[in-house]
Amino acid sequence: MSHERGELDGTRQLTPEDVAKVLRGRIDFGDLAVGDAMPTQAVLVEEFGVQRSVVRQALKLLQQEGLLTEVTRGAPARVADHSARTEAADGTPPETMVALGPRITGDRGVGAKSEDATDTGCANKGARG
Repeated sequence: MSHERGELDGTRQLTPEDVAKVLRGRIDFGDLAVGDAMPTQAVLVEEFGVQRSVVRQALKLLQQEGLLTEVTRGAPARVADHSARTEAADGTPPETMVALGPRITGDRGVGAKSEDATDTGCANKGARG
């Protein structure tokens, strides 16, 4: 039925990660757009030739990545607005996370005064002499 299934017939049983990878590709390449309903679990089971539990786990993986919403029983999942994904397909964090890095780590840049930390309440009070 699908070229993904045909390529893998006879080699091994597909894992949730395998199914998620194919579905992720469809989302990343625009075959499934933001707001689109995913095929039902029954359709995905037939397409990939796997058990429903494998499909469910694959959908949950994609939900954890921020690619799907509404992953529940009884209704097909929907493609989320994945512009807010936690990381890109190549593993790099989005620019907003990179920009927040210094704020999260407390790095105030070159030349910052150490007493600045006390002004914000971030100083380690136990380290005072």
